[in-house]
Amino acid sequence: HPLEIVVLEAEENFEGKNYGLVLVFRDSRGLYLDAMLHLTSLICSIFFLVLGSHNLVFHIRRHVIQPNEVLLDLVAQMAMKPLKPLQKKAGNRKTNAEAEILENGLLRVGTLLQMAFGEAGAKIMQAHLQHGRLNWDHLPGHVTRAVFGFCDIRNFTDLTEVLQVDVGKVVNLIAKIVHEAVCDNLGAPNKNIGDAFLVVWKPKE
Repeated sequence: HPLEIVVLEAEENFEGKNYGLVLVFRDSRGLYLDAMLHLTSLICSIFFLVLGSHNLVFHIRRHVIQPNEVLLDLVAQMAMKPLKPLQKKAGNRKTNAEAEILENGLLRVGTLLQMAFGEAGAKIMQAHLQHGRLNWDHLPGHVTRAVFGFCDIRNFTDLTEVLQVDVGKVVNLIAKIVHEAVCDNLGAPNKNIGDAFLVVWKPKE
């Protein structure tokens, strides 16, 4: 065989003495070609392994790591400044549809939490997000001093019967006037409940 070492042994007994003959045939060219073939195969295997690993890392980063980084960034924004509007970082990143749905869902949930908790609950939400806890019972309380104002529209029932569907325009107009007046006097509108308005003035700590 051209790629193997062939050993031929011969022994002969002549006049009481043993004579041996060993012939070794070695095909150096065949061994060289065999070594080059194995080396080429090894290099190709390494190349395709590196290429596949790079492709796998690229897809993992694009479809798993980057969407999770965006979600963690939104949570970090809420932890640092709970009342600040949430914003996704601008960039030329490409995400799949599922990741986009998760990001938009977290944005909406965060906005709803900000509206539900308001300024009074912002510190509570911030403490939970920063410490990674969701157990409300073990969080110490916080005393907040404030002045609350409550006002409502007189004869709202009669007004509704007269204006019918146009009563919403009147309520929005009155709400605009009340909110502007409160904000101009360093207050903050808190809630609108039909014809009633709750406003608050909180002294600086």
